[in-house]
Amino acid sequence: MAANRWTCPDISCVLERCRENNGENIRCILHIFGPPSADHVVQEALAGNYRSLTDTIAAGKLSASISIKPTPFGLMSDYPGAERIILDLAEYAAGASVPFEMDMEGRGTVDRTLRVAVSCRDAGFPVTLAVQANLDRTADDLALLHSHGIVPRIVKGTYPGDVKDFTAIQKRMRTLIEDIIERGGRVQAGTHDPDLIAWIEEHFEADRDRIEFGFLMGLADRTRIRLAGQGWAVSEYIPFGDDRGAYVTRRERYLRELHEISRAPVP
Repeated sequence: MAANRWTCPDISCVLERCRENNGENIRCILHIFGPPSADHVVQEALAGNYRSLTDTIAAGKLSASISIKPTPFGLMSDYPGAERIILDLAEYAAGASVPFEMDMEGRGTVDRTLRVAVSCRDAGFPVTLAVQANLDRTADDLALLHSHGIVPRIVKGTYPGDVKDFTAIQKRMRTLIEDIIERGGRVQAGTHDPDLIAWIEEHFEADRDRIEFGFLMGLADRTRIRLAGQGWAVSEYIPFGDDRGAYVTRRERYLRELHEISRAPVP
């Protein structure tokens, strides 16, 4: 499979991009594609791939984390089994001193995803969890995450939510980021919005040690290098593997929707 704008086809591509990013003081968030599955053999194979990825990060002394989606491990078909696999991965990552992160999926998965993230943290394993500004519940979910010491990665939300208006979601992201900082927590701001990025730079200069800008592979190449060069914490999300169709479709839809309202991501 050939590389494209949004994803890497294999681990060699991932490692090359990760080393380039690390050379610019940009860390990487690495995700392996896998479809939702109720097949335990498929689930364990994916878990094995994540353990191998963790070993590769540790051996290469790379500034990188692993990030999973819970549904490929059976989150919606066998919650106890999914929780066991995910807890094992969180423990494995912690043992290798590799940060562990979780992506958020559609609204029907939110409760179970929160539950397993809390289980990981309560078991003593650090975890970062994505939350979506386009859901009405997110402010309450952030309070829960903060109470358990879970770092949020706040994003607009690529799955259908409660709010679609661009300006309303901008306002929500500002409010959510302010809330975490006021609570004394740390936050990843996953955004390519020029207005939001400029707002964070202006308002949180004194708190930059508690904020990380998060970007997707395929966007914001110049901006992430600029911010990292100015001393901000910056990460790039790099997914890889064969099952990339739905992910690429969401990315292309994102750009179309921005174009329709005469907006554009940062360069």
